Amino acid sequence: MDIFVRRPVLSLVISLVLLIAGAVAVQKVPVLQLPEIESSSLVITTEYRGASADVVQGFVTEPIERIAMTIPGVDYVDSNTTAGISRVTAWLKLNENSTSALAELTARLNQISYELPDEADDPSIAVERTDRPAAVFYLRLFSNSRLLNYPLLKKLVIASIDHEYRPNFRSHQ
Repeated sequence: MDIFVRRPVLSLVISLVLLIAGAVAVQKVPVLQLPEIESSSLVITTEYRGASADVVQGFVTEPIERIAMTIPGVDYVDSNTTAGISRVTAWLKLNENSTSALAELTARLNQISYELPDEADDPSIAVERTDRPAAVFYLRLFSNSRLLNYPLLKKLVIASIDHEYRPNFRSHQ
């Protein structure tokens, strides 16, 4: 290292060469700024007219959740049950093929159709794409605590973000 102290011009020349090489590399190396990401969810909606939310949960939502969790490529499953309507969402892992997951889900729903009440409509499946330009970023949530399972952690984060940013959204509209 004494050579750079004795010859400061040499250190300056090496620094300039590295700087120029870096500038050339920045211009020549291609950068994919927005990689193509496929992110989808399968939404299974089933109507059971006249049934309470508890009945729909037990006889419709739970069997559908059970089979949705077994579909290859499903990251997690959540559901929303109200009186007469069951809505189960199977969120696929990033870049999973939604077409093959849809085919597998349809086949498995047909296998458990005998478990669903006769009065309930056949489940309808919709593929929702979440990889549209409106998605600014993806946030992965996890907790080492057994008290914070995924649905509770998700609700906590959504409530925090909603509380923090909702007033700003309203003022700019």
